[in-house]
Amino acid sequence: MTLGLGPPQDAAEPSRLVRALAVVSIVGGSIVGFAELVDLAKQIGALGAHPVALPPTTPDPPLSAALNAAERLGAEVAPFVLARDALMLVMSVVLIVIGAGLLRQREVARKAARAWSLSALVVLGARALVFECVLWPKVRLVMQAVGGAVATVGAPDLTHAFTGLARFAEYASLVVLAVLPILLISLMGMPTVKQGMRK
Repeated sequence: MTLGLGPPQDAAEPSRLVRALAVVSIVGGSIVGFAELVDLAKQIGALGAHPVALPPTTPDPPLSAALNAAERLGAEVAPFVLARDALMLVMSVVLIVIGAGLLRQREVARKAARAWSLSALVVLGARALVFECVLWPKVRLVMQAVGGAVATVGAPDLTHAFTGLARFAEYASLVVLAVLPILLISLMGMPTVKQGMRK
């Protein structure tokens, strides 16, 4: 004969699930937010630095021209990188606040988690679009120039490997960042999760 002490098993499972997602949200938001804050500080610091242009005739004209082009590329993409880092930082802070609400099993936090997840997927999609249509063509042209300059001095051209790796890393990071929003959208809409929330 059971005394029926403690919460029912079917009610306890969603509660544990929500708390686990809350912890993941807080930890993930903190890690991403810290990384974006550091990157944002670096970008802001770089804005005040004056790039040093290499003489086009020494020691190797093609290589000097390619490196100067890389310097100009950094200045061109800086506004995009700053906007990306600032937006990701704001999204991370909001996620931490939502995670704190989910720990307390608040209904408003559940709704906010779903809204945040939809917004996050839109942001990640826009980030992929900007990278592919705006940033990547510029990076590819500069890296081709660097590769051609390196070839003139007889050094091995590794630019294709580096550019391929950079492109892969960008999309891999987007896929990883999309996992949590997809989980939150899927699980926060479960009827059992809704029933376990407090007003």
